[in-house]
Amino acid sequence: MNFSYNKYHELETPDTYLAYPNKKIICKLPVKNRQTEFSFVDPSTYTCSINKYTNGIKFRYYDEIQIGRYIEFHNCEWFRITDISISGDGENETLEITASSLEIETSQTYVTALGSLFTDEDDQGGLDIYCLYSETDQAHSIMHKFFEKNPSWSMGYFDPAIKNEYRIVSEDSVTSYDLLTSTAMELWECVFQFDTYKKT
Repeated sequence: MNFSYNKYHELETPDTYLAYPNKKIICKLPVKNRQTEFSFVDPSTYTCSINKYTNGIKFRYYDEIQIGRYIEFHNCEWFRITDISISGDGENETLEITASSLEIETSQTYVTALGSLFTDEDDQGGLDIYCLYSETDQAHSIMHKFFEKNPSWSMGYFDPAIKNEYRIVSEDSVTSYDLLTSTAMELWECVFQFDTYKKT
C-alpha cells in the first residue's frame, strides 16, 4: 500500500526551523509558499521559498541555508535539504527549497555482500538466509546490517510474528533504504515507518 496526503494549511501550520545535522537550531525561517506532503511509505517532502530581502533588509541567516542542513517542521517531522534553486535578481532574490524526511539519508549508504549464493564458506551451506532482526544471530539479521551502516538510527517496534522468519537474500549491493523498503518489505510483506524525531 502506498498513499500520501497533503497537510498544507498556511494559516495553521507549525513554525519551520533551520538546523545543523546534529539538530541544533540555527534560526526560525520566514518561509512562504510552504507545502508538506507526508507519505506512509516513501520519504515525506517539504517545499518552501524564502526571500533574501524583506522591506529592504536581508534575512540574517540567508547564507546559512544550504543543501544538507536540516529543517524542522515543528512537532511534525525533520527534513534534510536536498535541493536549492535561486530565482529573481540580487535585489529580489528568492530561494526555492526542497527537502525530504531524514530517512532519505539512508539512501546514501550501501549494504554489500549479502548475496554470496552457492558458496560453502558459512554455516548455512552457502545459502544467504537472513531474518529481519535477531539478537542471537546478528550476522544474519537485516536490521543489524542496516544499523552497521546507519549508526545514528536505532530500533523501534518490531512485530514479533515476523522478525525471526528467515528468507533468502541475494543482493550484492543495495542502499540501506532500499534494503528495508524494497527488498525486506517484499520478502517479509511488511512496512517500515521512520520516526525522524527519535530516529527509529
